[in-house]
Amino acid sequence: MIFHPIFPAIICIILAAFVLGLLLFCAVDKKHRTGKNFRRLGILACLVLTIMRPAVPVQSSENVRSKINVFFIADMTGSMVARDAQGNKRRYELMQEDILKIAEAFQGANYSIISLSQSPRVNSPLSDNFETLESGVRSLALSPTAYASSSDLADLLDFSAAKIQKYSQRYPDYKNIVFFMSDGEDINGTTSVNGGLKNNIYGGRVYGYGSKKGIMIENIDTYGNIGNYYVRDGDDFGSDYHVSKLNDDNLRNISDKLGLSYTYRSTASIDTSSLEELIVGAETEIKDGNELSYHEGYWICALVFAALLMWDSCYVITELMRERKFAK
Repeated sequence: MIFHPIFPAIICIILAAFVLGLLLFCAVDKKHRTGKNFRRLGILACLVLTIMRPAVPVQSSENVRSKINVFFIADMTGSMVARDAQGNKRRYELMQEDILKIAEAFQGANYSIISLSQSPRVNSPLSDNFETLESGVRSLALSPTAYASSSDLADLLDFSAAKIQKYSQRYPDYKNIVFFMSDGEDINGTTSVNGGLKNNIYGGRVYGYGSKKGIMIENIDTYGNIGNYYVRDGDDFGSDYHVSKLNDDNLRNISDKLGLSYTYRSTASIDTSSLEELIVGAETEIKDGNELSYHEGYWICALVFAALLMWDSCYVITELMRERKFAK
């Protein structure tokens, strides 16, 4: 057992010695050898142990790290609210599920999410922490419908190129895997692709979401609330509704310019087996885990401390009520 004290070690040692001294005194002196004194000394002892934070070291397991940086470039413009993905999901909902499933296939890698809503932003900075990625997925926010006419995927690609370039300089021996996810709708029709982005990519995929025949989309206000508008499939739409269609040609254009394969998301569950070649192609580094991990034990001391404190509080309240009764 070792200790990770909250206060300087010398202060903890003095406190422990003081409590131990009182305990020995009460044990030797018959007059002070009472249950009340031992209970209160137990409270002090548990408090000191909690401050000292006892922990038990456990053997570290081998830690395998992949020399891969995985970047998810996500389109979160207003059209991604359309409910024409598989299983009657919204496009962005299926995309969120895909991000997590792909990330699970690249265990030991670094992950980052870059998205375009009203403007490009980093939702999840490059990290090997899966919980950080999950938080980034939850933070993805759709652009209000009022800004849908300003959806420019080129801005997203330019922003991503700059970020990936910086990470390439920081991790020169890591391979960058990029997954571009969008319905392909762009105010320019065809998206211009930053040539510098391709130079920093080892591999990846372009995924398309939505239906080619199109669907009406619901309104998204500036607070992210989705309006309850009627949605139906087919080509016979009223002129008052905004219809969103998968721009398959633009997504193929983006995939060709980046040198990546294009996949239309037509199945309910994404197939990650095809990504194995990207995983195998990257080197791995194995860390022995020289730093031990620990099982903290301070919480046990804290529970005993709370129990003894409640016990003593009940005792004090009982004594006060008894004294008050006698006083009357």
